Order: sequence, then structure tokens, then C-alpha cells
Amino acid sequence: MIPFTEVLTRAIEDSQHTPNEVADLCGVCIHTLRAWVDGIHIPKRQYLNRLAAILYPSASVQGYNIMVNTIRMEQGW
Repeated sequence: MIPFTEVLTRAIEDSQHTPNEVADLCGVCIHTLRAWVDGIHIPKRQYLNRLAAILYPSASVQGYNIMVNTIRMEQGW
């Protein structure tokens, strides 16, 4: 299983956006995005929706499902 932090890191790296742009587009400060990437915090569902739309623009539903399912497996939701 790939951890959520790795899924998020790879998605940001594969996107056409810098981490600062992703944070701005998501409506959070860069420190919040870094906390998600570092595994300090987990984004709430509204932010997962935003991240999916930003990082998986042509497949946001699938991107959202990937992120949510990864978190569910890690957290035992």
C-alpha cells in the first residue's frame, strides 16, 4: 500500500503546479499543504475534493476516490 503522503507528493510532482500554486488553488496556506504532505494532518473531505480537482483535472472523481481510499486504509475509517 502506498501511504497517503506519497500519493499526495506524487500527484503534486506530476501536476503542472508548484506546491505554492496547489495550496493557493486549494484555499489553504503552504504550511497546511506541507502538513498534509508530511503526514502531520489529514485534509478534510472538502479539501480532498479541491485537491482532486486540482491534481486530477480530467479525472477528479477517480483522484478523490484514490485519496479517500488510501486514507481509509491507513486510518481504518
